[in-house]
Amino acid sequence: DKSVYSVGLNYFDQKGSFVNTFFKRYSVRANTSFKPVSFLKIGENFQLSYEERLGGANRGEGDAWASAYRMVPYVPVYDIKGGYGGNGVGESGNGNSPIANLERARDNTNKFTRLFGNVYAEVPFTSYLTARTSLGLDAGNQFVKNISRKTYERSENQGTTQLTEEAFYYLSWTWTNTLNFQKVFAENHDVNVIVGTEAVKG
Repeated sequence: DKSVYSVGLNYFDQKGSFVNTFFKRYSVRANTSFKPVSFLKIGENFQLSYEERLGGANRGEGDAWASAYRMVPYVPVYDIKGGYGGNGVGESGNGNSPIANLERARDNTNKFTRLFGNVYAEVPFTSYLTARTSLGLDAGNQFVKNISRKTYERSENQGTTQLTEEAFYYLSWTWTNTLNFQKVFAENHDVNVIVGTEAVKG
């Protein structure tokens, strides 16, 4: 009679349509409320998630879909020595082998951690007057690693191997305070008035 709670766990694992790609997500969600004394109610609703993506890009002019239709059909995936087939010779355009791109990008990773939700407190001064304060939070941290490897089979080759690592975070919050008046007069008139303030950091 003094507490209500709900906790959920989720695990999602999906292999991509392209080779050497996948997406994984782990998340936990908690929704609780407590009434330790008669004049106070506190609660929260938060979700924490971790996502991980592996492999090459799947959108844009350099992704596997675009490369597949830009590459001429008579160029094989691999040459007779087991290397990647490409358009380095002849009049075959400047498309890239999607298989070569995906295999070279097999170690690219994108990791994202996010926490969002809110915590609140309510104080009923009377049966018809209640004060409430609520703090909402959205915070995230991301790490990206991309390896751009040297190529040899293209008409426009990349001459060096490059490693790029990026990390960034964000934090936003919303603080809301309200005072709510609700009362029924003479069983025919229901008056509901709410006033409040809100502060936001984007």
